[in-house]
Amino acid sequence: PSKPRFIAHSSTDVWMKPTGAEALPMKELTPLGTHLLNTVWEKTVGPAMDLYFQGKGVQITSMNPLRIGTTGQSSPPTVIFVGVNHGSLSPELGIESAVHCRSILVQNGIDDVHVEICESK
Repeated sequence: PSKPRFIAHSSTDVWMKPTGAEALPMKELTPLGTHLLNTVWEKTVGPAMDLYFQGKGVQITSMNPLRIGTTGQSSPPTVIFVGVNHGSLSPELGIESAVHCRSILVQNGIDDVHVEICESK
């Protein structure tokens, strides 16, 4: 399985490295499905985020709305999963970018989606 290097996320939840039996919970990506984001992604939110990343010189490889949760989770959280080229985004600019993209979501009436940025190829 892929193990992309985590750069940043827009959530204020503090990430704690798991220990013990739950050290590596299996995660799975699932399609977005029915969500209000579908009404604004293609024409508004996606292009606004892309323009922001271009303006910052961030080399994105992908930007996908999807759900990320533990295997078997009935309704995993919705996120915008952004992939960037290896070494092209510092953690500081990563946090700034994730928070800015989250503000684009909120400005468009989407307040239950966060942004996660990882390195990918």
